[in-house]
Amino acid sequence: MSYIALVPKELERLGLKLAVVYVHQENAIEFWLAARNRTLQDTFREKLRGKVMEPYTLVEKGKGIDAIVSTTFDGGLSFDNQSSLIARLCDTIQAMLSDLNELLQ
Repeated sequence: MSYIALVPKELERLGLKLAVVYVHQENAIEFWLAARNRTLQDTFREKLRGKVMEPYTLVEKGKGIDAIVSTTFDGGLSFDNQSSLIARLCDTIQAMLSDLNELLQ
């Protein structure tokens, strides 16, 4: 797996970040809400319990689990049209950030 961590100010002040994760074995992209440490991860997982709805999933605590909330990239993943792929990635990131900001209020 490879990932890029994005830390917008509204998440940074909470000790959170958004990870864009490429899962090589599945040729898939996932988006995770993650925290800077396990204590914050547990705190926010409980805060979001019962609030997270599709297309998102609340990720339960486990060994090696970094995600609090996750979702997968909608539609097929093709690297043939990079401009289209980048636009779709940006749209997905923006939608997730907007949804998370509402959930974290």
